[in-house]
Amino acid sequence: MGYVLKKDGKYLMPANFGQWENWDKAHYTSIQQISVSYITDKDKLAKLLPKPMEPADVPLVNYNLQICSGCDFLAGRGYNLISVNFGAVFKGKKDYVEGAYAAMLWENDTYPILLGREHFGAPKIYGEIPDPAFDKDVWSFSCSEYGTRLVDGEIKNLKAVSDADCRQMSVAGAAGNWLCWRMLPGIGWKGAEVSYATVVKSQPEYHKGWVGEGRIQLHSVTFKQAPISWKIIKGLKSLPVKEYLPATLTELSNDLLVKPTRRLQ
Repeated sequence: MGYVLKKDGKYLMPANFGQWENWDKAHYTSIQQISVSYITDKDKLAKLLPKPMEPADVPLVNYNLQICSGCDFLAGRGYNLISVNFGAVFKGKKDYVEGAYAAMLWENDTYPILLGREHFGAPKIYGEIPDPAFDKDVWSFSCSEYGTRLVDGEIKNLKAVSDADCRQMSVAGAAGNWLCWRMLPGIGWKGAEVSYATVVKSQPEYHKGWVGEGRIQLHSVTFKQAPISWKIIKGLKSLPVKEYLPATLTELSNDLLVKPTRRLQ
């Protein structure tokens, strides 16, 4: 008799080896984060959002570098990522949710890529992301594909924030919404088998923080240079920088809440 998948089982592919552990949350013991945000053109941002999502009143583009350590779902291992989020509002038939739409994530470990794509619908692909460098009071970071540089970022002129500011960031992070789009293409690339928005919650705890000036540089790349990311970079480059907002360097821990993740309608 063959293996029978339970209707409400907790599976990832390959499912025939049994259910996965019952994790209600993914714990990150330590995260070093550099966050650079800017205001862009609202109409151009709207073109990169799936309906029924719309740009938020402030059309924000946010780049985050995260150096993640002590991840319980990786048995204490860590990985690096660069995420791109858009300020957005989901206006569905039943749900109205404001949050940060996950436009893109590059990560340098395959396993969190698979977990995030399959469970949350987070648009993750592989990227070469070294630890950030610090030189002459400037923190810098980058992402590459097959050795071709895609993204460069930096933060400088840092000033420490207070403990009260860290507590406020923790409260705001727990109240925020991370919007994803879970999509599985149809066989033969004919439409989509699965296509819908999700909302993900987390409980960050910020321990230290600094505020400064940030910048992002996107490099023009071809299909030959970056066969997976070239079109993504082209889309991101269509979003002009109208005004940079204060950038931050923070140290935090975080619980990514698995169980409350839900489909939006």
